Amino acid sequence: MSNDQPEIELLERAIPGTHAFAVRVCEKYLPPKNGIKLLDIGAGEGALSKRLLEAGYEVEACELYTEQFKLPNVVCHEVDLNKPWPFNDNSVDGIIAVEVVEHIEDHLKMFEEASRVLKKGGRFLFTTPNISSLKSRISFLMTGYFYSFGPLCKHNFTDNRPHVSPFSIDRYQWVFRPFGMKLIDIETDKFQNSSKFWMWLAPLIRLLTKLKWGSSKFIKLQNSPKVLYGRKLVAIFEKE
Repeated sequence: MSNDQPEIELLERAIPGTHAFAVRVCEKYLPPKNGIKLLDIGAGEGALSKRLLEAGYEVEACELYTEQFKLPNVVCHEVDLNKPWPFNDNSVDGIIAVEVVEHIEDHLKMFEEASRVLKKGGRFLFTTPNISSLKSRISFLMTGYFYSFGPLCKHNFTDNRPHVSPFSIDRYQWVFRPFGMKLIDIETDKFQNSSKFWMWLAPLIRLLTKLKWGSSKFIKLQNSPKVLYGRKLVAIFEKE
């Protein structure tokens, strides 16, 4: 597959800078080399796929509405991520999803399929709004809604745009566990001033959490600096 793509304007359906950040994380945890095949799920118009190609990866894409995909020379499969995926077992080295998982209702099916199509040692990287930041915790305390998750009554049931699944890193670990996937790291795109404003609460939060739930590494992760202050999180899972 050629990495030479014509210049074409492709919409990035994410906060500016998110795609570039996701590619940097991908290069860190799954360095590009000959034959490394990535699956870009929820690919939209193909903006992320284009960046991945330029970084040296082999890329295939998935999108529920394939008519949106505009990138030439990249195969885009019509896939409903809540249902079985049309790929062979152990067929890809990595999966990347930018601002997708919070839109999915059936995480069990999505993560089961992700694990199935990944090769042993393959990695699944996804970005998602950080509902566990201090900003988000204060928002939920005051309004009943997490950061980046508004009232669903504004949307029709068939609307694929709203954020419907506010999961924490702890919840993602739990959902992935039955499918032989382990969390190896998390990253964040930036520390938000709106969360750092509340940093004086962090020692109390950590103390209360330790008294209530103990101090395992996973519990500590839930109140780590990246989680407390980060805007978006990237979770990096590996198939054991």
